[in-house]
Amino acid sequence: MSKLKILNFQNLFIENDNRIEFINNQFRKFKRESDNSTYIVFLRKPEEYLEYFLENIINKYNFFPIIKNISNLSKKEKIKYLKEKNFIPLYNPQTFYLDIKKRLPNAMKNLEQFDYVVPYDEIEEFSKRINLKITNPKKDYKSVFNDEIEEFIHKDTKLYKYSLTLWSMIKNNNYQSLQKILKYKGNVDNITKNFITGWAFVKDNNEPCEVELHINGKKIQTTLANKFRPDLKEKNIHPSGNCGFAFKLNNISLSYNDNLEIKIKNYNFNLKMGEKVKQYFSHLK
Repeated sequence: MSKLKILNFQNLFIENDNRIEFINNQFRKFKRESDNSTYIVFLRKPEEYLEYFLENIINKYNFFPIIKNISNLSKKEKIKYLKEKNFIPLYNPQTFYLDIKKRLPNAMKNLEQFDYVVPYDEIEEFSKRINLKITNPKKDYKSVFNDEIEEFIHKDTKLYKYSLTLWSMIKNNNYQSLQKILKYKGNVDNITKNFITGWAFVKDNNEPCEVELHINGKKIQTTLANKFRPDLKEKNIHPSGNCGFAFKLNNISLSYNDNLEIKIKNYNFNLKMGEKVKQYFSHLK
């Protein structure tokens, strides 16, 4: 069984076993070790984490003289005082753990290096899947914040939304590792009466991949994604642009209730449906 390496700055109690190693450092650039470990990180809603952070700030940062002045203040008073003093550790505390300089793009890239990016609300379901015993100390926080506090957590808010996107990708691909999912790139761009078009490739693989058309769970066609797409080359999405595909709909009539899936062959990865595809099906209602 592979080792689990967990970044746990959320104060979760995780019962240790021989599989678990905790990551305690903050990152400039996160680097995975060349082993078969599974890397996991948990994130909670920014306003909840900020409340948790405020509750624990005296213990975490008691070496700052400024902290001694806020021990008896209410949360609102703490925020006001720390804002006036420009106390940097308070600003975007979750982003701070993912990138020590609080650079949001770097924090997002560091998130992408994990196998599982798990929102707090999904911990119970996730822990059952990998047999982890986790005590979730989540409280039902009632936010005391107003618009004024948004500047303190604006990066954390964007980071959390991105973590939900990554988690959604994991769930939609049967809980595969994010490292596998992010290797696959592609999109179903358009559907017309005669064709389904899009693009797909597998990172670090120079050969074009095959894509499969499935309708209502039945495989209908397979084709090679090797057509030239100058737009993808211009945008630096693919080095040569030779990754487009087209399925010809020979006597196939789609209805609104049909379940359309396009998969990268051998990877069981479903391509995302673009806006034009969604519009096509909405017009079939």
